[in-house]
Amino acid sequence: MSKIVAIMGSANSKGNTAAAVDAILDGAMGLSTNYIRYHNLGKLNFIKNCNFSDIRGKGTDGIQDSELRSIVDDIASADAVLFATPLYFNFPTPQFCMVLDSLSCLIRENGSALAGKKAIVLVTCEKIDDHSKAALSSLVSAFEGMEMTIVSKMIYACEGGRFSENRAAVDKAVSVGAKFSKSFDVAPDSEVVRLG
Repeated sequence: MSKIVAIMGSANSKGNTAAAVDAILDGAMGLSTNYIRYHNLGKLNFIKNCNFSDIRGKGTDGIQDSELRSIVDDIASADAVLFATPLYFNFPTPQFCMVLDSLSCLIRENGSALAGKKAIVLVTCEKIDDHSKAALSSLVSAFEGMEMTIVSKMIYACEGGRFSENRAAVDKAVSVGAKFSKSFDVAPDSEVVRLG
């Protein structure tokens, strides 16, 4: 059994990001015995002052907030992680950024506790343009800097309509999620997957 952790950075549980995450996880489940943990960051209230230089490389014990510590522990123990966030003004949500910054506690001088973990990075946005593509690229670079292996980088724009009603987008997301239902020994997507 493989452990997959989904990090969804939107407060809208019925929005495009949530629907795309659901489709990816549907593909990940398939007929497999994957164990999935789903964290909806929009429901959490852990935006607090935090000195990230104090926690860098010190493990999750340095994270004061128990909910945030639980999320980072789940990521650390996962075989694969789905990171998904809407972009507002071409930035991820504050909750998503807090999780991203908190992952610094897993980076040590002798390497990252995240090294080799498989990840999918998904952003949803108003429209696909140079700014939204740069935001996705920046997130991918951050996770690669933590030595994670990015299996797929995905983008979906609201101009494609409601994600849940866009059959082609849903089918693509399910097929990307199916990569998680295998042995994770898959060739990463070389290009950004445009869902719609």
